[in-house]
Amino acid sequence: MSIDLLYPDNRNRGNRVKQFVTQMTTIQNDARLNKGTVTDQLKVIEAKFPDVLEAHGLQSVGELKDRLKSTLPEDLKKRYLDLVKYYEDDASNDSQVIDVMGMVLVVSGGAALMAKMTEFVTSGKVVTAINYIVRALIALTKDVQAAQQLLRLGSAIVKSLSSDIELGATAMKSMKFVKAAGTVISVLGVFIDAVLLVIAAIKGAEQRKHLQDAINDLAYRRLTTQGIALMGEIYAQYISSMYVMVLKMKRKRDVEDIVDETCQDLKKGLEGVTFDSVYDALVKLDESDSSTWRDEDPSKEALGKWWREGNDPTKYEGPVPDKHLDA
Repeated sequence: MSIDLLYPDNRNRGNRVKQFVTQMTTIQNDARLNKGTVTDQLKVIEAKFPDVLEAHGLQSVGELKDRLKSTLPEDLKKRYLDLVKYYEDDASNDSQVIDVMGMVLVVSGGAALMAKMTEFVTSGKVVTAINYIVRALIALTKDVQAAQQLLRLGSAIVKSLSSDIELGATAMKSMKFVKAAGTVISVLGVFIDAVLLVIAAIKGAEQRKHLQDAINDLAYRRLTTQGIALMGEIYAQYISSMYVMVLKMKRKRDVEDIVDETCQDLKKGLEGVTFDSVYDALVKLDESDSSTWRDEDPSKEALGKWWREGNDPTKYEGPVPDKHLDA
């Protein structure tokens, strides 16, 4: 970018835009690698699952589902079948998760542990929403339409969680923030390409205004990206718990202990995804680069208001042209 003598900070603004893009790309790549690790664990679960079925007198996953339909108490069965629907409607979803959950319900004897198993099935619903949202973040670089669909699916599940209060209010707050995520990240690639083309072609006050708008928008997108990436780490931890369950599926007491731990870890993990924790992580990311220029980033208060309310971020409403910051 060439230097405009009347607007020298346009270079700083342009560098900030590019820095945002680089940071979000890195976060997305890390999420992709994390998802790859999850996929590997699920493949191991899939390989071991036939032995687990056989140990409990079952020949197939279909037979497992039939047993659950005939033995589960009505309320728990309704919750379980509602969860199964999300996996059956999405062929690319991690179906091993629902298979392990079904096996846990068989091993534990759902009627005797109704409250505990209800919480466990609810946790599965939450994790399904997280899975959709993390997959959307990863898909954005390649297929915007697929990403938007995944975000809609994840958001729909989040909206349906209102009656499932087992997670607690704090954990629910971190899930509800993703309802607005689609408006902020769903066209990220298209948005960035357009911004970079525009700022390369114009100068002066017009260039400054486009850069200020881009900084504002990208700050919200980066906040969302980081929040979803943290949820991806929680999802990976949950899958690790699924893996341990499969290894210990033969002993009812072992499974019950892991179920308790899994639900508590999920709740604790989501309670840790707060605005402050996400914002502070991004501040540290900026501080790791001595050239970071944050003079025109949205304030912490503005970002926090969006996190809480989920409305579309406002455009930059900075100084009028004859009172610009560069003077």
